[in-house]
Amino acid sequence: MKGGQVREGYPFTVACNVNGSKLVKLRWFKDGYPIEPSGALLRKVSVFVHRDQDLRGFHTLYLEIKQASVADRGKYECMANDWGQTVNKSVFLDVVTPPILDLLPASPSVLPVRVFSVYFINQKD
Repeated sequence: MKGGQVREGYPFTVACNVNGSKLVKLRWFKDGYPIEPSGALLRKVSVFVHRDQDLRGFHTLYLEIKQASVADRGKYECMANDWGQTVNKSVFLDVVTPPILDLLPASPSVLPVRVFSVYFINQKD
């Protein structure tokens, strides 16, 4: 299982190429649970299949997320079923949160400086 990273708030797309008949059934899973297109719309997630086979007989299944959140971190699995055979491939996606840069103090200020002197007295004299 290969992995990838995406920054929080940025879009990402995962593609899965499948070689099969025109009747191949394709599905996405996240952390072992199916990604249902009906629930995906609530999170601005698109699941779509490019059904036109290319010259090699490949179909492409896409999973697109418009704005990555920390909840999107996990294992994504593409599963294909055709003629009684099932195959799958997976990838682990990490969503990284960039650090928040902040300068303190928020408004620069000048502090007064107090000058003082320190004298050492030699006790032996």
